[in-house]
Amino acid sequence: MSIMAVLGMLLLLIYAPFGMTVWPIFYLVRGTISTREELGHVSQERTRILQQLEASRSSHGSAAAIDLEESVTMLEERQRALIARTNTVAYKLRHCWRPLEVVCGILLFIMGFLIFISLLLANIDKLMHSLGPKFGYVLPQRYLPNPIDMSLVLAQHVFPLDYVLFCLIVLYLLLSSMAGIQKVGLWFFCVKVSHVEKKKTRPQGVLFLCSTLVLIILSLTIMVYFIAPQYSSFGSQHYVANVTDVDPITHVVHFHGETKTCSTAASMDDCVSTRITLLLNRVFYKFWIIGTIFYWLSWGFLLFYFVMMLASFGCKKRSSVRPRRESYSSSSDDELIGQED
Repeated sequence: MSIMAVLGMLLLLIYAPFGMTVWPIFYLVRGTISTREELGHVSQERTRILQQLEASRSSHGSAAAIDLEESVTMLEERQRALIARTNTVAYKLRHCWRPLEVVCGILLFIMGFLIFISLLLANIDKLMHSLGPKFGYVLPQRYLPNPIDMSLVLAQHVFPLDYVLFCLIVLYLLLSSMAGIQKVGLWFFCVKVSHVEKKKTRPQGVLFLCSTLVLIILSLTIMVYFIAPQYSSFGSQHYVANVTDVDPITHVVHFHGETKTCSTAASMDDCVSTRITLLLNRVFYKFWIIGTIFYWLSWGFLLFYFVMMLASFGCKKRSSVRPRRESYSSSSDDELIGQED
């Protein structure tokens, strides 16, 4: 189970940062090139290549003419797609739809950035105050609170607000992973297994997609524990600790109670920890290599998020029409069946 969770964490590291940055910034906030401007550019490019094609045919350059004919064909297909887009309802309502896209993209990016900051603070806290790699970086007490953890703990006072926020965080990470899978495709090490597209995904790709999502969901438990350690462990629980103070003048000892936030330093009679926290701490303590791997994979998650965020801000705007992909048809199934027979 631990090995499967490590594989799921590795998949989450690859796909989720892509969906958390490129999806809201590149696809929603920045949007696409103006369809009319792109249509004019494609028409000019097609006219220029046609002139080159006529000149190439007059000089008997057959090889160059074939390449130019393929370029003209691709530009004509792109031109037809752009013209068809200008006749759609979504294009005609673009002035109403576009502001909503920008607002949704900004909100999604803010949520992803809060997850980034929370995980960064939690990792720094473990690096400074944990028991070290030989104990799986188990943190007995939190010293650096993070925004998501604090929000979830405070939301526990208003039922069921913390459950809503918790479900939104998990759903956001899952949808970001699915967005990353859709844009990047399914990979097995360095080999691309299949792309994910509506009504065009291969059956083998669907099975591989389901396996990938199961592993990612399995790793979400550990990711949420890293992002919100206090909420995942004790929540908003407090206990009264007996504190002794000695008067420096009279040397009289005073006993009084002090309210403290629950942590692993408190006894089990004072604070009740969640079952998932007990399970993870025992695994990290007994098999410290697993906890260490999870800890450094979370740093890889942060690094990949930061790189993808810079890349999404630096990339040019995308085309308003999607590039053509080789679709998967039923004829390939018939060919495979024929070969097996």
